[in-house]
Amino acid sequence: MKLPKSIKFMTILIVALSLLSGTVNKIFPSLVKLPNLIELFSIQLNTISSFKLWQFITHIFVYPAYTGIHIFYLINLFFSIMILQRMGSVIVHQKGEKKFIQFFLTCGIFSGLAAFATIAYFKTPYYYAGPSSTLYCLLVATIFLFPKIDFMLFISSPIKGKVLVPCLIGMMMLMSISAQDYVYFFATLGSIFVAYLYMLLFWKIESPYAFMNGFDRFIIHLSRGRIGSFYKTTKLDKYTGSTRIYDIKTGKAVLSEESFINACLEKISKEGKKSLTLYERFRLYRYSKKSRKTAN
Repeated sequence: MKLPKSIKFMTILIVALSLLSGTVNKIFPSLVKLPNLIELFSIQLNTISSFKLWQFITHIFVYPAYTGIHIFYLINLFFSIMILQRMGSVIVHQKGEKKFIQFFLTCGIFSGLAAFATIAYFKTPYYYAGPSSTLYCLLVATIFLFPKIDFMLFISSPIKGKVLVPCLIGMMMLMSISAQDYVYFFATLGSIFVAYLYMLLFWKIESPYAFMNGFDRFIIHLSRGRIGSFYKTTKLDKYTGSTRIYDIKTGKAVLSEESFINACLEKISKEGKKSLTLYERFRLYRYSKKSRKTAN
């Protein structure tokens, strides 16, 4: 798969700025009269008070070498670039470069805002930078676009994307909390949450998890200003057959109680109980409650 231009540009930018941040001020501190690149591009306590607003974007493209360049730093940088190229290319080919850039920058900016809010709250002399938080967003977008995607980890057997990604996020949260790195924790968690909302509000894509689909549809309908239709639509048309009742005033098909129950039972038998929407579950509950009262 050929790398899109936007992915190539981001790759060059991240590698160049990251290596410069670890060499210019570390190896040539007296010869090269340049400002500290980590301080110049990273989110910090005085980002807003000093009007360094560009840092909400530049922090995405710098993988900071706080202690200089070493083998573990290069390994982390390599895997970050690999995720960007693999996941980014898939998203670009699916949604286009413009939408990918908008999504990537949105998640990165909100990651910076969450990091700044955490730094300001704890008042810590912290420098936050790196594409890691935004790369989690690319993983989230990938499993939204391709719910059945499998990932190959080295020579292991394929792992379901919708299983692997939450596991990686959970490991990140655990390691951040154990290291008391609350800035990275909230920055990453905030950007992942923004990525989730972005999928629903702008790309109108439901999550790959059936138990969340009811809430997903509610948010999607909310973004379209069609909350009423969310409660009125049952999504059971393909299970009802040709027997329908039509409202004379609206001309819309209306399911009788009996046909609705039969359609729900058929849907459960084919797709499982979790496939029911919030409306369908509520109507089933109301019907069963009414039936129990009648029986008594």
